[in-house]
Amino acid sequence: AEWRDIRRLTFCQLLVGLGSGLVVPYLNLYFTNRFNASITAVGFLISLGQIMTIISMLIGPTLVKRIGQVPAIVVFQMLSLPFLLLTGFTNAISIAIVSFLFRQALMNAANPIQSAVMVDRISDSRRGIANSLTQTAFMLGWASMGTVQSYLVTTYGYYWGYAITFSITGVLYVTSSICYFTMFREKRIPKGLQAEGVTT
Repeated sequence: AEWRDIRRLTFCQLLVGLGSGLVVPYLNLYFTNRFNASITAVGFLISLGQIMTIISMLIGPTLVKRIGQVPAIVVFQMLSLPFLLLTGFTNAISIAIVSFLFRQALMNAANPIQSAVMVDRISDSRRGIANSLTQTAFMLGWASMGTVQSYLVTTYGYYWGYAITFSITGVLYVTSSICYFTMFREKRIPKGLQAEGVTT
């Protein structure tokens, strides 16, 4: 069962890595190409995005208490989707900035909860390899999309090129969220109850 969960976690991280690899490494180019933003302004914006992420991570535990770990992950990821698409399709820099900040915060807010899910499901003896496999899958996805992103932007220009890449990322994020929810939505019996033989 643990190896099954490791495979599932790895697959979901691969999807997220593929989506992120199309967009995240090139956000500075996106703002520069589409809005002629300065490097200084883009750097400040990305720093602000990190602050927003920290704030959203503080909200995460409250949401987990209300609806559980897996639903909270899916909620954060799905809520980020409209902001991702807004960023890709807008020609207004003010909308792009706000959308970027909320997408950044919501998508990354799920990361600590995903780590908690891994801790809950994977034993200490296999947690190291599980972490290595999921991180490797994410980085492979991230690294493999550079050529695709470059081709799309070069072929379709600064508007449709980025609109297409952001849309593909959205599809990959949704697919990952659906897979994650489908694979891990079953209720986990607390270890104390398991030891007592209590079932639900």
